[in-house]
Amino acid sequence: FIIKSLLVTGGLGLVFGLGLALFSQKFKVEEDPRLELIQNILPGANCGACGYPVCRQVAQSILRGELGPEKCTVGGSKVVTEIANLLGIEVAEVKPGVARVKCQGHEARACRRAEYYGINTCNAASQISGGFKQCFYGCLGLGDCVEACVFDVLTMSTDNLPIVEEGKCTACGLCVKACTRKNYRDFSSRKYCYYRLRFTSERPGSSESLSGRMHQMWHMC
Repeated sequence: FIIKSLLVTGGLGLVFGLGLALFSQKFKVEEDPRLELIQNILPGANCGACGYPVCRQVAQSILRGELGPEKCTVGGSKVVTEIANLLGIEVAEVKPGVARVKCQGHEARACRRAEYYGINTCNAASQISGGFKQCFYGCLGLGDCVEACVFDVLTMSTDNLPIVEEGKCTACGLCVKACTRKNYRDFSSRKYCYYRLRFTSERPGSSESLSGRMHQMWHMC
């Protein structure tokens, strides 16, 4: 009885296996060979900065024409040029970007109005009365941006302000998304202290900001 059961089970498994193999061959979807080439050109960081969780999805969207190769800021101009040449398309010039922290409200300047003993993240601290510092717009210094950076570009200084290693920055924007201190109001008619975390179009010494990559913070003096 046991041997018969094993033979029947094995036979059914063999039949179903052959059926699945034939089915997969008959109904398989042909894949564009350029997909693999694009994926190999992409940096493979899977950082999610472009809005896709993995680079393969980015390659698929680029191949379908839904996404421009310049959206991969991590790859830079080299990656964009290679993909554009492969697909025979024209793309705008990609200027290297770098994150810069303009808030100078370190521990000695931005006084604390309370002691904080909660979850050690900027996001959690900002939920309690806007944070523990007297300045409601400056850096809290708990390092959410450092945790968000998958390229190990950011570190926290002894004054609890993030430091950017500009030579390694890919301008992916993950630090900007992680920062909870977002304020886009226009206070041009009054006097305000001005702090800004932004992406500049050139690495050292540039004041021009990339479109859509600006995080601004103001605090009334």
